[in-house]
Amino acid sequence: MESDNDFDQFVDFMTHFSTELSSGNSPEYALLRTSNYFGRQTPIEITRIVKDITEGTKPFHVAWSDLIKEYENNRNSRLVELLGRFIDKGSIVGGERMLLVLKQVRKNSAITKNRKNLVSGQRGKVKALSIVSSVVIGMIAALAPKLTLAFVEGFLSSPEIGSSSSFSFSILLALFLTVVITGHRLSQTVGGVRQTVFLSMFAFTTTYILINHLLMAFL
Repeated sequence: MESDNDFDQFVDFMTHFSTELSSGNSPEYALLRTSNYFGRQTPIEITRIVKDITEGTKPFHVAWSDLIKEYENNRNSRLVELLGRFIDKGSIVGGERMLLVLKQVRKNSAITKNRKNLVSGQRGKVKALSIVSSVVIGMIAALAPKLTLAFVEGFLSSPEIGSSSSFSFSILLALFLTVVITGHRLSQTVGGVRQTVFLSMFAFTTTYILINHLLMAFL
């Protein structure tokens, strides 16, 4: 799968190529000049058709059709196919029309990148919030059974409370499920659900064990 950087480089190449066309150069000469300008940064697929054209093994329209097939099911293929249709109407007209298309492509690409950056930033905040809340809930899970049982046994002495172990487990399970559900819901809107839930569970469990060890050491 192509990266955003690869696509940006391809758009840069197509923009330069279209500029050459709009200047009145033939498709063959415009492609050769663009390829020479970009040098090693020229996409490998285009380098192959440039070689075919310069060696005379294929005419431009055949080589360009091969390039469309090379980029099949790819964002690049739509631009290549569109430029091929524009070129059929004339190099200058085709180049000018393609420059307008590429200008819009750049705008859309910038919007997409900004959206990705925004989501990525929000994802980090969601993870941080989930971890902090899990740590707090882990502390509550460790302290709540002991504080609650001390209150009940000291002031109420109710025989209906049940054993302290089953009571503690009930609280622990309820709070653990709260961590899982909270982490899942928070991350649904920005993605990374599994990672966020795992980090929340890890933070909760680590905090719970640590607090329990400290209580056992000092109480």
